[in-house]
Amino acid sequence: MRRTGVSFTLLLAAAALLSSCGGDSDLKKIFDLEERSTKGAPPSTIEDLKKGIAQYSREADRTIEATERIGTYWRLLSVRYMERRMYIEAYEAAKEALRYFPDNTGLYYTIGLGLSYQAKIDSVGGVAAQALRAERLAAAEASFLRALEFNPRYGRALYALSVLYVFELDRPEDAGPHLTRLLSIETQNVDAMFLLARVRYSEGRLEDAANLYDSILATTKVEEKRKQAEENKKIVLDLLYEGRPRP
Repeated sequence: MRRTGVSFTLLLAAAALLSSCGGDSDLKKIFDLEERSTKGAPPSTIEDLKKGIAQYSREADRTIEATERIGTYWRLLSVRYMERRMYIEAYEAAKEALRYFPDNTGLYYTIGLGLSYQAKIDSVGGVAAQALRAERLAAAEASFLRALEFNPRYGRALYALSVLYVFELDRPEDAGPHLTRLLSIETQNVDAMFLLARVRYSEGRLEDAANLYDSILATTKVEEKRKQAEENKKIVLDLLYEGRPRP
C-alpha cells in the first residue's frame, strides 16, 4: 500500500510538471523521442513523412513492374510453346500467366486448347482416365466460353469451341451458332465452312451443306480442299436427290 501511494504521488507530480511546462506540447515531445528511439519507427515531421511516401511509392512501383514482367514472361512462354505445338506445356505456362492477367482472352484460349489435348491422351486410358477426360473437356469448354465473354469476336476461340462440340462432345448443334458468327467475321474461313457443312449434314439440312461446299469451291484455291469439297458435295447431292420423288 505504501509503495502504491508513492507511485501515485509521483504520477501526480509528473502531471503537475507537464501542466506547468506546456501540457500537451511537452507530452508530444516525449512520445516523439520514444518513437525516434525505437528501431524502424516511422518519421514524425511532415517533410519526413513526404519523403517516406515518395520512397515507398518508388518501391511499390518497382514491385508492380517486376510482377508485370514475370506475368509477361509466362505469357510469352505459353506463346512459344503454342508455336511448337507443345500444347500441354503451353497450358501450364498460361495457367501461371493467368494469375497476373486474369482477363486475357488469349490465355483462356490456350488453356482450353491444352485441356483438349490432354483429354485426347485420356481417351486411350481406362475407366479413371475416361472420367478425367470428361472433366477436362468440360473445363476446356468453360475456358473457350470465358475467352468469348471477354471478346465475342475472337475467331480462334469460336473455331476451337466448335471443334470441341463436333468431335469431342458430340454436340454438333451447339457448334452451329458459333460457326455462323465466325463466318460473319471471317467470311473466307474455309475450315469453318467445312465444319459448318458437317454440322448442317448431321442436322439433315442437306441443301445448306451443299451450298457451303459451293462457297468453299468459290473461295479456296488449294487443290486438296477443292477436291474434298467436290467429293463431299456429291455425297450430299446424291442423298438429297434420293429423298426426292422422281419425275
